[in-house]
Amino acid sequence: MRMFVFLILLAILPLTTQCGHESDTSELSESAENKPTLVVMGGRTSCGRDSNGNDPSPYAMGMYSRAKEVMDMLYDQAGVKSDYVLSCYGESSTVIFATSSEPNKIARATKEEFSNMLQQNRGASSELFFAGHSYGGWLAMKTSLALNAEDQISGLFTIDPISRVKCSFSKPFGCQSSPTDIKRAQRESINQKTGQWVNFFQTQTWYLHASAIKEADINYEVDAAHREIDTRAGVWSEIYKVIAARY
Repeated sequence: MRMFVFLILLAILPLTTQCGHESDTSELSESAENKPTLVVMGGRTSCGRDSNGNDPSPYAMGMYSRAKEVMDMLYDQAGVKSDYVLSCYGESSTVIFATSSEPNKIARATKEEFSNMLQQNRGASSELFFAGHSYGGWLAMKTSLALNAEDQISGLFTIDPISRVKCSFSKPFGCQSSPTDIKRAQRESINQKTGQWVNFFQTQTWYLHASAIKEADINYEVDAAHREIDTRAGVWSEIYKVIAARY
């Protein structure tokens, strides 16, 4: 049975069309306490060519533009300065990513190396918020599991998460649910390590969609196709509300 969407849209700043990243860290403060780090994880085809000619680049993701709006709103409305990690993850099992600490460097890593990087490089006072779409949603769940027990995640936002193990070109019939290779006990562990887990899913794209996740704190069914749900304003206004509530 389809669920109703209860998303209350907040005022969103105009969409950032510039993919360059020279100004993205100009207002970051290394000394801020409880500074949020927003880790954005895109899916298989989310990377592209950015305004500086880098290809593939996570700065080309539509999710980056929405995440930038959230970070701008946090600063403008709450005086909170944010760090970021941007990534995309596809069939090659390689995570392509960039960080606010080295904004002009686009790096590559395995998902294990990526998880280790988040553990080692997060600030002692930084709060982690994961937002992952499609394969990136699966990666967000897997990364949450891999973090040490003391590395609590303040917020986890899975956006139509699809398993890279169960869903691929060779396994097209494993693409109609949230990741089933992440078992119930593991999902419960994710919930216990997360301040708030919000799961967004859709069923418009009948051959490629996630589903409600019982262990998530909140499930929203969104009226959007799989390729569109990650940039829907209502999804990101909900993400903003969860983050802003902690500051």
